[in-house]
Amino acid sequence: MNEKTTVESSEQILHVSDIIGGFGKWQRNIFLFCTSMAMFSSLNNLAYSFYAPGIKYSCIELKNGSTLNISNTKEVCKQQDQCLHWQFDNSVFSSTIIDEWNLICDKSFLASLTQSVYMAGIVVSAVSFGYISDKFGRLTSMWISVAVVIVAGFLSAFSTSIIFFTVARFFVALGSYGRNLTSFLLVMESVGPEYRTITGIAYQFGWTTGYVLLPGIAYLTRNFRHMIIAMTVPEILWLFWLYRIPESIRWQLTNNKLEDAKKSVMNAVRTNNMPMDGAEQKFNALKSTLEKEMIRQTKETSGFTELWKRAEIRKYTIIFYCTWFVNAFVYYGISLNIANFVGDLFVNFAIAGLVEFPAFVSVIIAFKYIGRKKVTAISIFGCGFSLLLAVAFTYTKISSATTVLTMFGKFFASSTFAILYVFSAEVYPTIVRQIGVGSCAVAGRMGSILSPFVKEMSQFTGTWFTLTIFGSLCVLDSFLVLFLPETMNKEIPDTFGDTQKSNEKNNNVV
Repeated sequence: MNEKTTVESSEQILHVSDIIGGFGKWQRNIFLFCTSMAMFSSLNNLAYSFYAPGIKYSCIELKNGSTLNISNTKEVCKQQDQCLHWQFDNSVFSSTIIDEWNLICDKSFLASLTQSVYMAGIVVSAVSFGYISDKFGRLTSMWISVAVVIVAGFLSAFSTSIIFFTVARFFVALGSYGRNLTSFLLVMESVGPEYRTITGIAYQFGWTTGYVLLPGIAYLTRNFRHMIIAMTVPEILWLFWLYRIPESIRWQLTNNKLEDAKKSVMNAVRTNNMPMDGAEQKFNALKSTLEKEMIRQTKETSGFTELWKRAEIRKYTIIFYCTWFVNAFVYYGISLNIANFVGDLFVNFAIAGLVEFPAFVSVIIAFKYIGRKKVTAISIFGCGFSLLLAVAFTYTKISSATTVLTMFGKFFASSTFAILYVFSAEVYPTIVRQIGVGSCAVAGRMGSILSPFVKEMSQFTGTWFTLTIFGSLCVLDSFLVLFLPETMNKEIPDTFGDTQKSNEKNNNVV
């Protein structure tokens, strides 16, 4: 009788969530911590709008003793070599990197360079921390990235030159994005399949919360050094919380850390108040199943090249690269124009962040009833359609219609960002999940780096040109997404073998 029960249990225990539960106190602790990490990452990523805002300046004294009564024009910059003292408008901000290091005229590009270098740091982070996380563990990656952010944050706050500041910002990006990507995967690997959708999307609320809080921090500090310190100090306190965060059990199992995995499972069972009777037996059944799979997959590694060796994974990677690139290209391309809207900078920025809350809520609802693939395609197509429709109003007297439709485009672009993090994490198996999602993020970052150049081009061709490019790319990509697999209500794969089995089931259903 007992032997029969054991066999039945072994057949039913296929994943960790079958033992520890889908979502309890153990997962809630991880979720809340990781969501707060996303909030801090948002603050660091978007701070550029406030430490390098467009401020007025003028030359108050020339070498010949005269003054200029004009500001922010080419005429002022022509007199740059003759100017002894510059005057900056500090009515809104008491100190920015612009007036701190005179980043005007022929030095103005240095302000934009700080953000470009920051984006480069994100690219490097996605690859480097993707490797560290997959090879040495989610917690190892988290500790290193958080330490880098704290040290680099203080270094940037006390920078003595624009070069020092720019280098420090590179390392802030390196750590910030590393912990953000690791946090998301830790959440996705900790919860059961029935909770992946809501926790994966709810995780994005951390980012949006930081988006909305940032203008408040900037409003209260009004000084770029004080603002950076205000964003960095709380992270020191979060180190005590990080000490109580467990390693990913999925990672421990797939990397043959079986004893550590057993301890983690038993701790999770106790924390979640799950039945202790039979827990160890279930774990042994799961371990046995996994060991057989690992023997069959002994040649599988977690390197970047593994994304290109198998036809199906290669196809998914190419499609995800295109989708991440297009969405980031459009999202940041639209966001760059928000500061130019009429109204208060702090209020406009907060509203732009608030728009993302309903976007994420809509994704949660849609995921539940429609599925990943269709929601992704609909969201990207909706963004493209809104922007192409906005083109029709560009040369009409109804200029507000263009703004409204463009904001609808941002709504859909924000939704797509939330979708892609969940969707791509569910498609890639655990053994290459972080390097897979990380490389997708690199493709997206390429889009965000290029988006400012399209904005510059629109100054010569008109807004219709930019909107047409954005809209057309989104519509085309929405059809490409249809070639991805559906992952709704399915266990995320651990190995390439799991991915193959899932594809075979999908083909049989079709």
